[in-house]
Formats: sequence, structure tokens, C-alpha cells
Amino acid sequence: MITHIYVLAHIMKRKIVLALILLLLFCLVYLNISSRKIEGVWLNTNYISSASGNILPGQSILKLKNHKSISYSHYNNPSGNGYFFFFKNSIWIWPKFYEVYAIKKASLVYQDSLILEIHKGEKNIFKKVHDSLQNNSDYGFSFKNKAFEFQTENTSGKLYFNQELFFLKSNSSSLEWHMDGWETFKVDNFNFIVLANGSPLIVKKNNSVPLLYQFNNGNSLGEIKLKETSLDSTEFRNIQEQVEVFEKRRKNK
Repeated sequence: MITHIYVLAHIMKRKIVLALILLLLFCLVYLNISSRKIEGVWLNTNYISSASGNILPGQSILKLKNHKSISYSHYNNPSGNGYFFFFKNSIWIWPKFYEVYAIKKASLVYQDSLILEIHKGEKNIFKKVHDSLQNNSDYGFSFKNKAFEFQTENTSGKLYFNQELFFLKSNSSSLEWHMDGWETFKVDNFNFIVLANGSPLIVKKNNSVPLLYQFNNGNSLGEIKLKETSLDSTEFRNIQEQVEVFEKRRKNK
């Protein structure tokens, strides 16, 4: 009788262990399939602070692939490495790049976006970069020391890139050149111009002069057409004056 009970207990134990193993395997397969839904390269378009009401340009890029997460930002590439799992509307990434993580299908402006909360009331909005914007693996275009006329749906003007500073002047504005830091880098076969104080631009191969893209409200992409040009003497002098001021400030820090 005791032997019979022992055999039954042993069989039950084996069945429980087997059931737990199968459950664990099912969970791992489910998490793997679920996580693939958000794999890709995501561009940080906006930072939102509920407390102050400010909506500022996002400045980073997040790559999610094979349960690995890599983040990039200006002069800090990569700026964070870790692992991720996605389940329902939540994502876990570690080591922590953000405090709280949530994937949401927010209505209206930010439909189907990745919303990562740093702290309560502070959110980063990420938009997925479509595979059609990839370039050839060997593609590389140099923007350094080049000037371009640019044209979008709503505005036009001039861009200039020196070794580390980016300058923009709109034809519709009486303001002088806007200045920012910049660099280019590749994530998989996507090419980006990453700005120190603005949302990254997507670079798409287009004959001799590439196209630039940036996200507008919602998931629509705004196209920026470029035409290579040169600076006149006044433009060059204005830019040189701004560079000199920038160098002075940097030395005095």
C-alpha cells in the first residue's frame, strides 16, 4: 500500500513538473511572438511634460530587436543597452533606460505610438521608422561643409553643415541662422542626422542629393527636398560670427 502511494505521488510529481515546464515554454514562446510586434527602429519625436505643459522635440532613437534594446542620442551612441520583453501593453527594458514603460495606442495625434514614461507626467513619444526608408548597407553621404536649399510642403530656406554645427535659415522668417549640434550615424540600414536639440532626421538615398524626412503630427512623414548650393559672402560671414561666439562660450565653460 505504501509503495503504491509512493508510486502515485512520484507520478503526480512528474506530471506537475512536466506541466510547469510546458507552461514555462508556452510563456516564453508567447513572449517571443508578442515582442516581435514592436521590433524595429523607433524615433523619439516629442517629449511631453504634463506638469509644465511643455511639448519639446525628442532627441533619441531606440532600436528593439531580438529582445535587445539599444538607444542612441547626440554624441552618445549608443547611450543605453539592455534587454526587453513586451506583453499586452507593457514593455520591460533593463538595465533601465526609462523608469516606467508602456506601449499605448493613444488616440488622435499619437495613434499607434510607443510612449515611454520617464517619471510620472513626463513622456517620450516614439514613432516607428518604416522599412521602406532603409538604404543600401554601403550607403554613406557626407553633409560636412555643404550648403543646401531646402523645400518642404510649407516652407523653404537654406541649410549649412560644418564639421560639428548645423545652421538653418527659413525664407519665411526674418530671424538669423538657427544653430545646433549635429552628427550622422546608421542604425541597421537606416541613416539619421541626429541633432543636439531637435528631433532626428531620416536620410533617404535619392540620386546624388538625398531626401530628408521628419515626423509631423500623427504618424505622417514630412519630406524635405534638398538642392546643393553655396553660401554668399554675407551668409558665410554671419555663420562665421556665430561659430566664433560658440567657440568663445565653449572655452569659457
